[in-house]
Amino acid sequence: MEYRRNDPELAELFARYKRTGNVTLRNQLVVAYMDLATSMARRFQSRGEPLEDLEQVARLALVRAVERFDPDHGVPFPGYAIPTLLGELKRYFRDKTWSGSVRRSIKELLPRVRTAAEELELQLGRPAKPAEVAEHLGVSVEDVIEALEAGRSYKAASLSAPRNDSGETLGSSLAGKGNTIDLATTRLMLSGLVGHLDERKQMIIHGRFVDDLSQEEIARRLGISQMHVSRLLRAALDEMAELARAGDDSGVSTQ
Repeated sequence: MEYRRNDPELAELFARYKRTGNVTLRNQLVVAYMDLATSMARRFQSRGEPLEDLEQVARLALVRAVERFDPDHGVPFPGYAIPTLLGELKRYFRDKTWSGSVRRSIKELLPRVRTAAEELELQLGRPAKPAEVAEHLGVSVEDVIEALEAGRSYKAASLSAPRNDSGETLGSSLAGKGNTIDLATTRLMLSGLVGHLDERKQMIIHGRFVDDLSQEEIARRLGISQMHVSRLLRAALDEMAELARAGDDSGVSTQ
């Protein structure tokens, strides 16, 4: 759908809103692009959340996008708004995978802490202490410790949960759409093996197969390179396969 990219009337409305900050003008712009928010929300409606809730998230993001948009930058509003709306919707799903009450700042700090810890371990030849990680990142030791504790509560969303009214699960949809993972890998994830991975690999598996992110998007989320994400993703799948084989050989459940 084309969202009135070159509508002179809306361009003038944005210009007037930027000059005046008038709430009525803002609301007119939000209404004009409401179908954009609805369209973005519907992209995620098969993930088990009520469409009504997703639309609310998208509409609030649309309001913020209108408020922050600068028409003088030469980018059409949809080109600016779509990444904003998608980011908020993905953040909504990401936040729902944390148990307990965890501050957003701590959730966002965790991947930076993990990356810093790995980098410092390479430099020091030993695991880094929280104080060293804190100094490296320019944050408090308390925040580093809280992020590490929160990371232990991070849980990947169940791949066997129903995605829609038909009862289709995420695992079955992954196996049936020509995805890069095959049915055997899907079964591994459904068996609970994800929980045996370290926190970073859990986040990568979750990002790739639950949030449906590209490796580049996961890399930006975790603050690492796409190549590093690719290596860790393959390592995670190999590790789960090995755990599954060990469980089969011993007769012990890996769940």
